[in-house]
Amino acid sequence: MIARQLKVYKDVYELVKLLIVCQMKFEKTFKYTLGEKIQTTALNLFICIQRANMYINERVRYLEDFIVYFETLKTYLSLAYDFKQIPTKRQAAIYDLIERTGRQISAWKNSCQNKARAETTRDNDRGLRESTNAKSLR
Repeated sequence: MIARQLKVYKDVYELVKLLIVCQMKFEKTFKYTLGEKIQTTALNLFICIQRANMYINERVRYLEDFIVYFETLKTYLSLAYDFKQIPTKRQAAIYDLIERTGRQISAWKNSCQNKARAETTRDNDRGLRESTNAKSLR
């Protein structure tokens, strides 16, 4: 599946659009400092999703990278709210997208980890059976 078709990608896309519109209205003091960090961090989320989608064997690593950027973004947004740079009206839409995105990434990561555990268990069981069979042939 192409990353753009993923629900999480579409939600991040909507979040980034919303954040860019908000940043354009930041006061000058915050626009080129906090605003730029918010925008750059949010844009990095696309890279993490793309890599997680492309590199299946390293998917968990890229999803963990996503979580680091995502948590950092949430901190920056908290600062922007505290300094009244994001209108209350926009906060609800941002929080909704953040909640949905966080749930989707967590579910994707947990799914990958569960599959990896199941494969490890299956491989261990196979190895144990082969070892037992080899001993019985002696």
